Amino acid sequence: MPLEQLMLEQLIKGPEGVAGINEENLKTTIPTGTQLNSITINDNICYVDFNDVFLQPIEGVQSEVIIYSVVNLLVELPTVNRVQFTINGEQKQVFGDGVLFNQQFERNLDLMGE
Repeated sequence: MPLEQLMLEQLIKGPEGVAGINEENLKTTIPTGTQLNSITINDNICYVDFNDVFLQPIEGVQSEVIIYSVVNLLVELPTVNRVQFTINGEQKQVFGDGVLFNQQFERNLDLMGE
């Protein structure tokens, strides 16, 4: 299994117990039921295709946090600089509460800690 696929599958599973942190304070950043359809890397761009469950909002989690939880994870790989999303093989114009989604995303650490 490619490392990028393993990383995303772990993110999709959601947070597991972390020593010293109350589990009530842990939130998933990927909607429950999301499935990874495919993932490929070409010319330092990681192409990620999820099922349409990925588009469902998560109460108390901003749209940007959902997107950048994937992007910031994948750009940790030395072969990835940007991430492009599709849903069931199709590009979507907008994600969640109005985030432009039909673009390539680069690392964004501004949301860390929110």
